[in-house]
Amino acid sequence: MKQLLVLVATTAALAAPLRAPAAEAAPPADPSKPATTPRVGGSPADKAFREAMNKNGADFRAARTACRAKPKAERNACLHTARENYNTARDEATEAHNAARAEANAAHAAALEEKKKAKQARP
Repeated sequence: MKQLLVLVATTAALAAPLRAPAAEAAPPADPSKPATTPRVGGSPADKAFREAMNKNGADFRAARTACRAKPKAERNACLHTARENYNTARDEATEAHNAARAEANAAHAAALEEKKKAKQARP
């Protein structure tokens, strides 16, 4: 019994410094959303894509909840439509993100080419 108490006390003493930073963390601004780490960096296209995907997911969850409240005869068709809308919105967000990234990559490549030409033009 004494060995168990020593083991528990040692474990608690070792774990205490590890929990200190978590104790200093602030609660999320919106209590309905879980605490997540903030995204650092990323392009505006990435941010728009994340926002579109989050909105799409929230819309799907709301539609699914509404479908579950309907009579059983209507439920399958409602869920099918909600899933189709979800997939369509997801595909549109992905296409928009890919197009924005391709545009950004092309602009970056053009800037690098311009820099290369300027460097070669120097005596």
